Amino acid sequence: MRAGKVSQFLSSLLVIGAVNSALAESCAPLAEHVEIYDDELSSVVSGSSEICMIQDGFRWTEGPLWVPELDALLFSDIPASKVHMYDPDKGVSVYLDDSGFSNGLLRSPSGELVLMQSRTRQVGAMSSAIDSPTTVYKTLASHFEGRRLNSPNDGVFHSSSALFFTDPPFGLPKQFDDENKELDFQGVFRLSESGELSLIDDTISHPNGIGISPDEKWLYVAVSNEADMRWYRYPLTPDGDVGERELFFKIDAENVYSELVVKKGVPDGLKFHENGMLFATGPQGVWIFNHNKKY
Repeated sequence: MRAGKVSQFLSSLLVIGAVNSALAESCAPLAEHVEIYDDELSSVVSGSSEICMIQDGFRWTEGPLWVPELDALLFSDIPASKVHMYDPDKGVSVYLDDSGFSNGLLRSPSGELVLMQSRTRQVGAMSSAIDSPTTVYKTLASHFEGRRLNSPNDGVFHSSSALFFTDPPFGLPKQFDDENKELDFQGVFRLSESGELSLIDDTISHPNGIGISPDEKWLYVAVSNEADMRWYRYPLTPDGDVGERELFFKIDAENVYSELVVKKGVPDGLKFHENGMLFATGPQGVWIFNHNKKY
């Protein structure tokens, strides 16, 4: 196995690429923050790029979402219950001042802003247009078989308009031991276009980041268990039906780079490049896998 690794988006806002230097607090050559072990990575990561911290001081940032219509990046600050917007020309401003404690952010096939409202324990959609934000939300999912969801974390839409999302207990005050936790499992769910909520998997201890490969043949889920860090994937049919789970990659003592296990971080958010490379946050930064599971 081989790896490329870059620093991850956590409590500071980090951007790779060209940045207005008047807005950037600090920039450094990307080469100083990336380890490249396979030349294939050069097709998507340029050593001449810079990695810049645009702003710090946030409490817990999550859910970065680029919005072409705004030419800006949206991201959540969960404890503050805000969504911020980063405009490369204007800097960072508040986009939503009451996000329902959003975590992951995504766009529906119709263009709605969908929020994983973790501490509100629901999947919500902003009722207004993306360029006219309001804090009025409609509920897409809040209960499964009469019981409240744990705290929706991350989601991804399939071309069938089905929404897949993870539901760990991380947004509950006592997480796994919270007295208000109604589900006795952590789930991976599928919400159909008609609003039917179905359970995909109830056996993952810490489901977190989720994504679909560009060819829509696989659904990937990150497991953020410090004692058992791994990524799973599930085969998908053209209609968005899910097959049997398989292990994609596990971080353990047999890995060539097992020293990363003791570094800060666990598998969390993930995103696919259009060429099929998987960018997955994990110990010490971002892990980049190709289709052959090289990393």
